[in-house]
Amino acid sequence: MHQPDGSVAIMSPAGLRPQRGDEPVSGLTAILLPDELVLSASLRLPGNASYEECQQAVALAVQADCPFPPEDTAWGVRIDPMDHGAASSTLVRYAMAARGHVARHCAERHMPPDAEVWAWVEGAPVVLDGYGEHRRHRIRRQRLLQVSGLVALFLLLLVALAAVPVLHRRQQAFDAQNDYQALASRAAPAAAAREALRARQCAYRRPAPACRGAA
Repeated sequence: MHQPDGSVAIMSPAGLRPQRGDEPVSGLTAILLPDELVLSASLRLPGNASYEECQQAVALAVQADCPFPPEDTAWGVRIDPMDHGAASSTLVRYAMAARGHVARHCAERHMPPDAEVWAWVEGAPVVLDGYGEHRRHRIRRQRLLQVSGLVALFLLLLVALAAVPVLHRRQQAFDAQNDYQALASRAAPAAAAREALRARQCAYRRPAPACRGAA
């Protein structure tokens, strides 16, 4: 983030810190507008308002309160949900600036055309619409695709793990069937010999036919 005093700061989940020497900067590039170029205010909406509802409420407030012409007005919102027991509400902070002032400030700082424009409001940035959204949306889509790929891989692993016991039992059944067939094949000669011996024994045990005497 390029600050009004010319320094560069790194915005991370841990907070804002100065850039260290030649530390490389990855991700989004943003420029922070000086306070004198920004007008800010807040709205409190009942309940857990959606982003679209907050945008609509701020759009009406900007039309009513902004001193700049509508076609020359850039604005953005930051939503801060609040929970006070059973009565929850949504705090919407918004910032406004003249597009002409923003363009002049970015040109003086030689900012790239895809840089985002931020305003500092109550300890955190508000991103103004109309500056660098396409890059943010592209990065967001890439992250969504990565997350979707990881979720799909996780589901495939779950299916594979669930299928392992079934495949193991199926393989055990196949192995038992093969073992039975192999045992039957090995026992077939012995069974045939046993049947032949039994047949001979039965033949020996048959009574001999009676002989007829001479007349």
